[in-house]
Amino acid sequence: MAVYRHFFVDEVEAERGREDVVGFISDVMRNEDVDGAVMSAVTGDRTEITQNPQLAYRRLVEAGWLVEHRRGYNVLVDVEPGVALLLDALDGIETGEAQHYGGTISAIDAVVTHVGDEPRERAAALADTAGRARRFRQHLGSVLSGLRAIERRILASPDPDAILSGFFDEFVAGSLIADYRALKTRNNPFRHRDRVISATSAYLSDQALLAQVAAGYVEQGLAPDADAGLQRAAQHLALIGSVFVQSGDRLDEIDEFRMRLEKRIVRTLSYMVQVDEALGPKTARLASYVGSAMQDPVAAPSDLSPDLRLLSAASLRRPRVRRDPPPPTAVSVGEPNVYLIELGRALRAHALAMTPRDNDVVQFAEIALGARRSVSSTEITVTDPVHVIMLQRLRTLSINGSRRLRDLYDVSVDRSTYHDNGWTVSHPFMLSRRSEAC
Repeated sequence: MAVYRHFFVDEVEAERGREDVVGFISDVMRNEDVDGAVMSAVTGDRTEITQNPQLAYRRLVEAGWLVEHRRGYNVLVDVEPGVALLLDALDGIETGEAQHYGGTISAIDAVVTHVGDEPRERAAALADTAGRARRFRQHLGSVLSGLRAIERRILASPDPDAILSGFFDEFVAGSLIADYRALKTRNNPFRHRDRVISATSAYLSDQALLAQVAAGYVEQGLAPDADAGLQRAAQHLALIGSVFVQSGDRLDEIDEFRMRLEKRIVRTLSYMVQVDEALGPKTARLASYVGSAMQDPVAAPSDLSPDLRLLSAASLRRPRVRRDPPPPTAVSVGEPNVYLIELGRALRAHALAMTPRDNDVVQFAEIALGARRSVSSTEITVTDPVHVIMLQRLRTLSINGSRRLRDLYDVSVDRSTYHDNGWTVSHPFMLSRRSEAC
């Protein structure tokens, strides 16, 4: 894996000489702790791998991990395509890098929704999309199983610090899908999930379209004949539809798992805080008991560095002193103030006047109407703030008026103009009597 990462992933050189690869293997053995023995396929003897980097290189070539080819007098080293795919997958597993699936889901949606327009030309894209959907489903399953294993390891540890570090190192940083939170947002690629499911279902019931896709499979070399292409096209469409049907449930399972594990971590943090707060007073009490039992000073070894000194007894942490609650104080009651009593009465009367009841509004409306059946608000006389409030109640009768007022009066507002009555500026309205007011 070190050779693969150095020469075939990070480096972009087209030619890799054998001497360079052997020298790199020697550096790896010198800088890292590599031990063990290998069996040579040529000589059949066991030799310590750390004794000869050339042997390690030759063993990699014999096993098929590396291949040699010549260019003139130079021996060059390369990796077969199949081996490169395997090593790339192993590298991703070892590093535990998260996967980005927002682009994959968007690409699947773009291909599936346009297959109906050009089924024969997009046959190869449909086959590739089915492979992407299969890998997406497999990765969701592996993430969920990996999270369960991490949960078992975290919860099996009795050390709260280990639980906390394991949560952040393994769960948060190493296992979730990189764009998992983006997949749960409002503008996530899954917002077209129903469209993909309905499209695949419609394609499966369209025999003419399936025949066109099968012909495209045969032309692209994805199927030997039309029957095999027809069967493969139906399988790919059914696979894509089932992946989009099941993926939402899988993401919900991962989300439920995450919330359950986060609650456990919150409880662990709460326990740690309680333990830390309880250790201080307990240690202080134990020290006071030991000090009262001993008369002479005792020399005790200390792990403190020479640079740390206790200046005095006040430098030691002291337990918090329990304070007694203050004694109750009698409240003295003086003579009542006549002016305050009158002020309270005036405030209550003002509040009551500023909240007119239905009877007050009916009386105000009847005075404004008189013997007429209807009257304009421009003709109603307003002399105080209470009249302003009742006029406003009549204007908004259809919105917030009581049933009694709506049965007695009808209001039509003219929103094309405004009227100033000296107190407020608002739209005028026409007040009409529905029936005789009681």
